[in-house]
Amino acid sequence: MIGDWVRRESHKNTPQRVMGISENHVALKLDDGWCGEAIDLIEPIPLTVDILTKNGFAFNKSMSNEEGDAYEFVENQDARAIVHDFESRHTHLFLFAVNFPMTIERLLVSNVHELQHALRLCGINKEIEL
Repeated sequence: MIGDWVRRESHKNTPQRVMGISENHVALKLDDGWCGEAIDLIEPIPLTVDILTKNGFAFNKSMSNEEGDAYEFVENQDARAIVHDFESRHTHLFLFAVNFPMTIERLLVSNVHELQHALRLCGINKEIEL
């Protein structure tokens, strides 16, 4: 999806933003412009606790349980997201949007772009930083 963070198979340590998508290629934003890459050479970026905390998710002891340590992001009093980290695998994402017509529970997320999509679905306009 346009705006997603991904990485190229040949440049695993350099996250890049999707700027456009065609049938077989993805346009990626580079520091000095953009490049086109075949879709099958694009890889997801694994979601880590470091990425969560860098983006305002804070450890929440009261929400932590057998499903793992909980990291919570509160956009405002009406919207929040909780990610459980079980053995460094982000197994569940709970999204709550009080004044939005949708609450997502137990959505599996393991990659940054999956978190981006889920937050957008609930109207949380969080710009993810890597």
